[in-house]
Formats: sequence, structure tokens, C-alpha cells
Amino acid sequence: MKNSNVADLFSNPPPPGKTVEVDAYFSGPLSKIIKGPPPSPGETRICPVMIWTQTLTDQPFRGTLSVLNSTRNNLLSKDIPWLVATVPPEMRLGIGPLPYHARFRGHLGDPRVAECFERDRIFLVEQIVKTHEKVPQSESRSFTLRKDYSQWPRYSDPNLGYSLPYPPDWTVKSPKNATAIAFYSPQNPEHPVIVEVLSESARQTKYPNLVKATANVMAFEQRPYFNDEGNQSLLGETLEEDHGETERVQIVLFSTPERTFELRLRYPLGFAASQQLLAQYTAMVSGFRLDNPHSNIPLIIQPSGPPAQPPRRL
Repeated sequence: MKNSNVADLFSNPPPPGKTVEVDAYFSGPLSKIIKGPPPSPGETRICPVMIWTQTLTDQPFRGTLSVLNSTRNNLLSKDIPWLVATVPPEMRLGIGPLPYHARFRGHLGDPRVAECFERDRIFLVEQIVKTHEKVPQSESRSFTLRKDYSQWPRYSDPNLGYSLPYPPDWTVKSPKNATAIAFYSPQNPEHPVIVEVLSESARQTKYPNLVKATANVMAFEQRPYFNDEGNQSLLGETLEEDHGETERVQIVLFSTPERTFELRLRYPLGFAASQQLLAQYTAMVSGFRLDNPHSNIPLIIQPSGPPAQPPRRL
């Protein structure tokens, strides 16, 4: 039986039901598994619940990304070779958890997935032929920073009334905008963290609908994600925007009556995604401080009527 890689099966699918072997990376060990609802009585649950935590690819792929205090699905483009692994119910007890990098024996085109999302990509695993490697230590799923986080330098602007930490090997530059500052990672120089200070009028122009929660705007509470000292538990807003198929934008806003502080990161998706970059951005948000924290005000207006509820945690 000739073994293939994912690109081979993607470009030249075997006949439905034909058993083949594929050398591939499984995204599950690198991903935070998001469990779906329990199956109904008698349901075989052939359809994968979370495809991004069950992908088979020709290179390591992290199916979920952690940023701030929540988890996001990572995404792969439709034209990139990838499959979705699942195990038939009758074989689950014998196979167990799928390994990080292995040779998988199975088949495409099973009639039991005919109604599933991405049915043409679903590969039913029949056997683990050989495990190639375990998850490398450097690819740990843990959401951590280097031990010297407490020693990071701080950028401070006393005129605008704020400061924040940044990794010691990053470069700080001032864009043409006098009220903005950019922090560049040597590993991801095309995706800087940008801090921009907006006047009240500039904020209303840039975010005209910010006064109420929508699908893309939610209340946010600053938290000490890495046991950092001096966290002020500031209240603000968070926004997430798509930037094509390969990038996403994460924004956190903290406000005072005079100005709004925007902390923005445009980050890559797919194989280029960097969990470390997102952890560093999270640390910068967590360590952001106002010189006068008592002036902090949330911009999302609570509805009138019942007593106001605390900001919804993401």
C-alpha cells in the first residue's frame, strides 16, 4: 500500500472508501480542544465537531489561538491542502487519541459523512500505522512567556498619561502620527503592536458605533494574565476584525474623558500564525497602565431598566 502526503490526497482523491495511508501532522495536540455538545442517544457522530482541532496537514498547524482571555479558531484557506481526521465509532476504543505526527491509515468518501460540513475532506482513520514524533517542547500548547516578563522595559508617555511593557528584544518606533507608537518583534516585523491615542472627536469618527455592544464590539476587563504586578483592572472594549483570509485584527480600547487608547495587533493566520506573538500582545495589554487610573471609563453604555451588570468577560 503506497503512502501519500496530504497534498497528494487533496489533489488526487482516491476512490470513495478505498483504504490509503497518509503521513501527516494532526492539529489536536497543538490546539485547545473546544468540546461540542454531547451526542444524542443513538447518534454515531461521524461529523467532526471542531474541524480546526482535527485537521491533517503536511506541516505543523495550531488549530486554535489564545489571545487575551479567550480562544479563537485558526483558519486555513480553502485552496490549501488539508483534511479533517475523525475516527469511526466502531474503532474509537481501539485507536485512542490521535498522535501529533504519524502515518494514518483510513479512507475518504465514507457515506456516513455525506451530510457533513467539508465532507470531501473528512478522512476516517482506521489505524495508526506509525508514530513519527511527539509534540516538540517548543510547540507546547501552554500560554506562557519567558520568565523575565517582570523585567520587561516600559514605554512611558507622561504627556499622554500612559505606559506599557514590551519585550526587551523588540524595537520601538514612532510612526508619522505623533500620537501613535509602534512595537516591532524581530520574529514578526510585519505585525507590530501599535498604540494610538485618539481624541474624543477622533474616536467618534473612527468608532461611531462604539457606545453599544455589537457582534464585533464587547465590554472588556483588563486582567493579570501572567501574574503581573501593577495591573489596574481597567475597563474598556475589545474588537476583532477580519483582514482577508490570512490575517485578523485584534483591538483593545481603554478610555478616559479626554482620550481613548487603542492597542492594535494585526496578526497572521494559518501556518504563519504565532501563538508567542499573541501571548506578547496579551502581556502588553495586561501591563498597560494609566497615570490616573481613576479617570478610566467604559464606553459601552448599559441599557436602562434592570440594574447594570458587570462587564461581560470574554
